[in-house]
This record gives sequence, structure tokens and C-alpha cells, in this order.
Amino acid sequence: MIRTESAVVATLPRMGTRWHPVVLAGACLLWLILTGISTSSLAAEDPELEDEGDTGDTIEESADMSSYEMDYIPADSLDMPAPTLPPTDIYNEEWVRQRLAERAHQGAPEVKVERMFKKFTLREFTAGKRAIEWTKRQLSHPKAIFVRSGTVTAKDILEAVNNPGFFEEESPGVFILRLPLVVERTATLVLDGSEVKTLKLSQDRGAFMEVHGKMFTLGTEMIAWNEEAQTNAAYKSSKEFRPFLTTWGGSELYMVKTRVLSFGYNQSKSYGITVTHYSEDENSILKQGGPQAWIMDSDFEDIYYGFYCYEAEGLVVIRNTYHHNVIYGIDPHDYSSHLLIADNVVYGTKKKHGIIVSRSVNDSWIFNNKSYDNAISGFVLDRSSERNVIANNLAYRNGGDGYTVYESNDNLFWSNVAFDNRKHGMRARNSSDIRLYGNRLFRNGGFGILGHVADLSETDRDFVMDPYTMDMSLVIHGGRYAMNGRGPFHAEHPKSVVLYDLDMRFPSGSMGLQLYGLFKPYQSTLLEALIRDAKAVKLQQSEDSNPIESGTES
Repeated sequence: MIRTESAVVATLPRMGTRWHPVVLAGACLLWLILTGISTSSLAAEDPELEDEGDTGDTIEESADMSSYEMDYIPADSLDMPAPTLPPTDIYNEEWVRQRLAERAHQGAPEVKVERMFKKFTLREFTAGKRAIEWTKRQLSHPKAIFVRSGTVTAKDILEAVNNPGFFEEESPGVFILRLPLVVERTATLVLDGSEVKTLKLSQDRGAFMEVHGKMFTLGTEMIAWNEEAQTNAAYKSSKEFRPFLTTWGGSELYMVKTRVLSFGYNQSKSYGITVTHYSEDENSILKQGGPQAWIMDSDFEDIYYGFYCYEAEGLVVIRNTYHHNVIYGIDPHDYSSHLLIADNVVYGTKKKHGIIVSRSVNDSWIFNNKSYDNAISGFVLDRSSERNVIANNLAYRNGGDGYTVYESNDNLFWSNVAFDNRKHGMRARNSSDIRLYGNRLFRNGGFGILGHVADLSETDRDFVMDPYTMDMSLVIHGGRYAMNGRGPFHAEHPKSVVLYDLDMRFPSGSMGLQLYGLFKPYQSTLLEALIRDAKAVKLQQSEDSNPIESGTES
């Protein structure tokens, strides 16, 4: 069981102020029990938070208490061991080079330049209007470099292509790719820093890389390059083509000590670094397993999506830095599972979140990451992402919440820290069985923890792909909740909330510690139970009453 120092700092009412007798009695009792440190010097006005179309910032001052029952539960029933986190030190350059020795394709390298169209491997990028992109940039019938078989290096490509208009070594160790490059299923591409210091991908000519086989990058850098300006292809518009790397079902991607700059734009599978499966119809023919990727000790800057995956399993994303990327830093998506996302630093994301998992990203580990100075939230679990462990992370100075959970049940938040976030330390919307153990949430603009339900029927949500229920339940066990602008915690229309062993020192308001909504009528009883008696308290909806109609939205 987590044990943290439990104390509440409360100020006595000023003379002449009229108080409800129950609240006054509770405040006096707490004053006698506790040391009583004045918070007048820490007083701050509750911030006026913007409503960005997301509910949860409007506080309900009271609740229909006839709908709820309060009870005490055995504290030891909440005990659980600390999660055993997967090891990360086994994933390193030595391990990658060993994999290269064991798994690289054998045989003589085979590299061909052929026309792009009517190639099954390039169907995603040559269908419909996308074909115009390559015609416009190549000023001829579009071609691509196909790495057919064997283990192939940059020197092998240079020798086989023998055309600087397609692939050129500009200076020792500095290469430029001027055509799309496809690594077929029977081939392995190796970009080793001992040979390739820098690989530039020409934005002007429409270069990108697509991998169906295996790709290793070790100690090198890859830059989307604007040849006309002789600089990296910095982000200007989501619609402007920029080179990208995409890997497909059955592929293996190994990136270690690699720098990637200015990849990706807003076109399907072209987001920057994309690890994706084939469609169900395609894979009924191809019968490939999910794509694999191990990305470690690398640096990603100015990428449209720093990392994106679709229907991937067992990916490893560790010890990387994702900074000043456009939409997201790290974004595992649709039906991915058993991911290991650890020890990453993510900051300065310009449009949205630092780290987000969305749409049934399940059974994964997100720990020891640092996410800060991002446009919205530091960490997000979204759209039925369940059974994940989020542990020992740090979120601060984000424009939204430190940690956000949207329509995702059965997740564990263990010993995380959030401070100086513009909205809440942690927020859970329409999410049940959210367990918050030993988290430290302080100096956030809203609440330390906010749980609420919301009706999303008027949004553009696809309720077939993303159903949800207007249910929410929390277990808040241990941890510290200090100086949050609106208080330590708040819940609107929950099915249940369990509270135990909470340190709620240093409230930011001049009136001392204040609870709202569901908790307001119980304030003195709750604080007495939590602080003086060290009891575990449960508030839950009465069996014969439900203040919010609950059901799947459609």
C-alpha cells in the first residue's frame, strides 16, 4: 500500500463571515487536529479556463445527494503491488547489430529502377490524385528505386543506379535520394553511420521510403531536403508534400541513434515515421503478420506525426527525444497492443498532444517518460484504449491537462507527476475503473483530478467505430494534491469514487480547502474520515437512482 504524509491545510474563517454550521464545525475540528499552516500568502484567483468544445471545466457547485450513498470500505481492499515494469536496458545498439547479423537477408544485392505505377507495393501512394504528385515532381513518367533482395547499403544503391539524378553521393558520407525507394519483402536496407552520415530525401523530386522487408538505421541522420533552398524541408502547410518513411505488415524497422528531421504531411500513411498494417482485404491475400519496430536513442524534430502506428503489436519506443513536431510527438493508433513506450522526452508539440494512444491501443506500458510544453495535453488515452499501465511519468507546462483519459476504461496511473499544466493534472471523461495510485499533482490551473461524463452525441464522432457509455468511476489512492487552482479533486455524475490516504496540503484559494459538487455536502465528514481517521471512503450512486442516463451512444 502506498503511504504518503496526509495533511490538509485549512484557514479559519475571518470574523464577520457567515458560515454554514456544519462547515464551520468541520473546519474547527480540522484546525484542532492538524498543525494548520496559513495559506493566505498562496491565495490565487481561480483561473478562467477556456471552453474549447470539451466539457469538464464548468464546476457543478452542488449535486443531488439523494442519488448517492457514502460508505466506508476496508482500506486493505485497495492494496495492490507496484506494477512490474518491463526492462528497457536490453534494447540497445549492440542488440540491434546482433539482430542485423542474424536477420539480414542473404544473397547478392539486387536494386532496380522501374516505373512506379501498377506496382502492388506502391498502390497506397499512386492511387487517384496522389499519382499527380510524382508526375509533377519528376517531370516524366514517375520512377522508383526498388531494393529487390539481399542486404543492401547506400553504396550498393549508388553502384546499381549509377545516375546522380536518382541517387547521388554529394560529399563523403552525404547522400541524396531523388526518387521514391521501396524495400521489398525479400530485402534488407542498412544505413550505417560508418558509411552514411546523412541521407537527404529530396522534397523537390518527391522522394520517400517504403519498407516491406527490413530496415536498419544506426548512427545516421535522415533529412527531408529542399534542394532549391538548400535546407531542410521545414513545415509550412499540412498539404505540402514532404518526404516520409512508411513500413508495412510483416516488416521490421530498427532505428538506433538516428536523427530524423522535417518528415511527413497530411496524407494517408505519409505522416512522417509510420508503422502500419495492410487493410483486412489486402492481408487476406498477403497473410502477413503485423509490422514490427524498435526505435531507440533517436531524435525526431519537425515531423508531422513524430511516430504513428496502426495495428501493430509489441513495438518498442524508448529513450528517444521528440521535439517541436507538428501534430503529435508519439501517436500509436488503431488496434495496436503490447507496446513499450518508455524513457522518452517529448516537448514543444505545436498543434496537439505530446504522447497519445487512441482507438483500442491496449495492454501497453507507458512509463518514465517526460512530456512538457505541448500545445494541449502531455499524455492522452483515447477511444477504448484499455488495460494500460501509465507509471512514473512527468507532465508539466502543457496547454491542456497533464494526463487525459477519454472514453477508455480499466487503466492504472501509478506514481505520475503533473504540475503547471494549464487545465487539470488528470482528467477522466466517460471512463470507468480508472485507478490513480500515488500520483503527485500540483500547481495545475484546474483540479488535481477531474472525473466527469459528457454527452458526445452532437459531435462528429463515429459511434460505430468509437462507441462509449456515459459512465465514470475512479479510485484515488495515495498521492499529493497541492495548490491546484480549483481544488484537489472533483467528479461530476460518477458511478463511484473511492478516496483514501490523500495529502491535500496547500490549497490555492484564500478560503482554504474547498470541495465541490458531489463532495461539497460531505466536505467535513469526508475530510474527517480521510485525515483524522485514515479511513477509505466510497461514494456511489444509489441502486434505485441514476442522475445521468447511461448507455451506449449511437
